[in-house]
Amino acid sequence: MAANGFMDFDIDEISLDVFPPKSDADTDMVLDAACVSNADGSQGSWLEAGRYDAADLAKMAVADNTIDIVLVEPGYRVRLFADAGFSGESALIEASTEALTGKIKGTVSSFVIEKI
Repeated sequence: MAANGFMDFDIDEISLDVFPPKSDADTDMVLDAACVSNADGSQGSWLEAGRYDAADLAKMAVADNTIDIVLVEPGYRVRLFADAGFSGESALIEASTEALTGKIKGTVSSFVIEKI
């Protein structure tokens, strides 16, 4: 864990500071399934498996259509949706990515994190 309290991850030689797990009681244990964040890491959160709609993003202080980074723990995947209510264009993310591409880039309004 970095001095600022954030966890450091290296993805394709790019170092990102991302949000810490919900509980740091045991920092060696993976507590959450995925992290979603905007491009500079200033908005985002580690999350458990579940369904997250536009209202949930607002509660996490993540602005609509800003998710660009998705970190996925092994054994999980994330389905991103362009529209609220789990509809519209979608993309399946099964490995961490530092920058979304294609039609889903800049449009994420809801997503589902699931164990595989």
